[in-house]
Amino acid sequence: MKYYLEERIGNPELFTGRKKELTFFLKWIREIKERKSKSTAILARRKMGKTALLERLYNITFDYNNGIVPYFISVSPKS
Repeated sequence: MKYYLEERIGNPELFTGRKKELTFFLKWIREIKERKSKSTAILARRKMGKTALLERLYNITFDYNNGIVPYFISVSPKS
């Protein structure tokens, strides 16, 4: 797989686990074209891998090029 969005995790091989979550979201992405997917939120405490999961999903979706155009934006909170 080609990495279109640089993943903050560093070496992409460091991304491990999350099979259950990736399976859920890959199915969710496939069903977007059929209008079966509903809005979904990812909630977890800090440093649990939410951003890493989204960056990996972005790269997988972009690499498949199946008619779904991923969009990723990161917003930093004000201090």
